Amino acid sequence: MRVLLVNKFWYPKGGSERYAFLLKDLLEAAGHEVIPFAMLDERNVATPWAEYFTPHVDFWDAEDAVPNQAVHGLQKLMTVLWNRTAAEKLDALLKEVKPDVAHLQNFAHQISPSILPVLARHRVPIAWTLHDYKLLCPNYRMYTKGLPCERCKGHSYANAIRYNCMGTLGASSGVAIEMYLHHALTNVYGKHLDVVIAPSQFLADKLRAWGWHGRVEVIPNFVPAPEAHRTASPEEVTDRVLFVGRLTEEKGIADVLAAAERLPQVPFAIIGD
Repeated sequence: MRVLLVNKFWYPKGGSERYAFLLKDLLEAAGHEVIPFAMLDERNVATPWAEYFTPHVDFWDAEDAVPNQAVHGLQKLMTVLWNRTAAEKLDALLKEVKPDVAHLQNFAHQISPSILPVLARHRVPIAWTLHDYKLLCPNYRMYTKGLPCERCKGHSYANAIRYNCMGTLGASSGVAIEMYLHHALTNVYGKHLDVVIAPSQFLADKLRAWGWHGRVEVIPNFVPAPEAHRTASPEEVTDRVLFVGRLTEEKGIADVLAAAERLPQVPFAIIGD
């Protein structure tokens, strides 16, 4: 089978990228062909399909962000709403090669749903593995002002502006407009996705509760099995708590630290930056 694997970054930037590369390895080990589609970036893993990648664009002030080339203000917003260049690049790729299925990962904002009608026009079935709450929530976290948040349920996306859930008025306004356009007005996701893959039953239940009517499958994330496992001796066994993730508020690191303070007898290990 030939699989088009779509993720906006094609280097190991974060969790969705790690999943994408693990999935690529798993598919190829099973004899399938994987064709990537992503943004151009000097950090990308080498691939012969890079000539079809869409130009790089960054929206956030991340430490590893690459300066945009003449992408500012209104042009950024237009890219979030509908990246015409990404659609054109993907169309050229699909004219060169016909995948049996497109498996989307993290593509919001930089690539945008402009690629969905292109895939549909080429009759490529579309599956999207969700790595966050982007299908429901403008800031993709369902978390703002230090608390879980479901204020935007029922297409009430103006709350993203009211509560400034992206940190700046411009960004919050941009994602609110984006959600109104893509969901309330055009239903671009609902019209084109064949299946949405949720990594947890919790997310699948949220999709249903918020009115998603399309097919949803629950497939938990995976890690590769170790090649060898050494059984620890009784002297080596120590109960401990492990946290792995970005050290940001929505990941729950404050709760981990609070638990560590209350359980001084239990070792806590934290991996992240």
